[in-house]
Formats: sequence, structure tokens, C-alpha cells
Amino acid sequence: CDLAQEDRVASQKDLDSAQEALAATIMDRDSTQVALAATQEDRDSVHKALAAMSNKCDLAQEDRVASQKDLDSAQEALAATIMDRDSTQVALAATQEDRDSVHKALAAMSN
Repeated sequence: CDLAQEDRVASQKDLDSAQEALAATIMDRDSTQVALAATQEDRDSVHKALAAMSNKCDLAQEDRVASQKDLDSAQEALAATIMDRDSTQVALAATQEDRDSVHKALAAMSN
């Protein structure tokens, strides 16, 4: 009986130790789950930040494209203005030649 009692006490101590180890394992698991949840939140925050940065980059690229189109349009308008100016200068030169011819004719008629 005494030996059986000693075995029961030893078994109870082993059971108590196993329960303590299980409780420690459960606490470690819970801590790990909390850490994993925090890591997941951090990862989600990073993904959101990256998506926002990507969106800003896309908007900036769209702005650059629009600005380039505006610049191209302005350059085309400038080229058209220069062509108009050149045509006007040619017309003015022809008008000047006509005026000079009229003056010569009037001078010849006066003489």
C-alpha cells in the first residue's frame, strides 16, 4: 500500500508538472498569436502605405503626361504663330515692293 501510495504521489507530481508545462505552452502559443496578429497588422499597414504610394506615383505620372501634352500643344501653337509671322513678313515685303513700284511710277509720271 505504501508503495502504491508513493506511486500515486509520484504520478500526481508528474501530472502536475505536465499540466504546468501545458499551461506554459498555451501561454507561449497565446503570446505567439498576439505577436502574429501584430505582425499581420504591420504587414497590412505596409501594404496600405505601398498602395497609397503607388497611387500617388500613378497620379504623378498622369500629371506628367498631361503636362507633356500641354507642352506639345503649346509648341505646335508657337510653330503655327512663327509660320504666320513668316507669311506676314513675306506679304509685307511684297507690299513694300508694290509701294516702291507705285512711288517709281508716280515719280516717272511727275517727270
